[in-house]
Amino acid sequence: MAYKDLRILVFGAGVVGSAYAAILSEAGHDVTVFARGDRYNQLKENGLFYVYESGFNQQLDNADIKVINELEDNDIYDFIFLIVRFDQIDQALEDIKNNKSLNIVTMVNTIKGYQSWQKVLGDDHIIPAFSGYGGVIDSNGVLHYRLAPSFLQPTTFGEISGKKTRRLKILSDIFFDMRIPFAVCNNMDAWQKTYAAMNIAMANAIYLDGGTAMTASKNKVVMDSLVTELKSNFKALKAIGVPILPKKYDIIMSAPVPIVKLIMKDLFADPLAEIFITDHVLNARSEMEALRHEFFRQTKNVGD
Repeated sequence: MAYKDLRILVFGAGVVGSAYAAILSEAGHDVTVFARGDRYNQLKENGLFYVYESGFNQQLDNADIKVINELEDNDIYDFIFLIVRFDQIDQALEDIKNNKSLNIVTMVNTIKGYQSWQKVLGDDHIIPAFSGYGGVIDSNGVLHYRLAPSFLQPTTFGEISGKKTRRLKILSDIFFDMRIPFAVCNNMDAWQKTYAAMNIAMANAIYLDGGTAMTASKNKVVMDSLVTELKSNFKALKAIGVPILPKKYDIIMSAPVPIVKLIMKDLFADPLAEIFITDHVLNARSEMEALRHEFFRQTKNVGD
């Protein structure tokens, strides 16, 4: 079933928020973007210009969106896509907590679980999710974005309860109609903890190298450190009862070190890694540090 003209708020106007705003608008939905500061002024004055970096026929488009910097309590949306960094989530929750919209899609890289968010927004409002886009916003405010390979990172979402619900069906239909790879997960908490454990290790590898994913892929010391940290992080998750999801990542635990090292070296050497790994970790150091701190806070007693 095709859903058109849904009223959608994208809260957050960074790369990922801007990308979802553009594609949702392109699909015919009524899209509003919440932005702050210079980005708000930029979008208000110039609109949301974007280029989908498909490798051919690159075209500059202008998304049909509205832009706000204040959210009224009774300004009701079918879905709010809350797309901010982990270190920005508390302020974002304060900004939307009194709004009466029922469905909040939280596209936030998190390892804390959702209880504190539920206390602010209500038990049934949150739909945990994670994005499948990456890119950059250039000096002129133009978004350049790409879709992540579906085998690596489809747009993923699910209910906290793990149940299949009507609103998940609507989201699935929205993404299907837009031909966006997606996955519905019945344990988003474990999925996000797994992703964060990987993200922390990959970020540390790039910081240790001092360069990019590409240069890190050629650095033997960095690749050795990355594999050691990945295995350690996954072991720590399993020790506190968190399953590794998607299950394909179990290979990091079960495969010999040389095999995992080869996999990660190939991943880092892929040109797409510059968009989906390097750009993010270099522009979100505070988020990476907050995730690292929270990860080790939750797993600090492992092995004691």
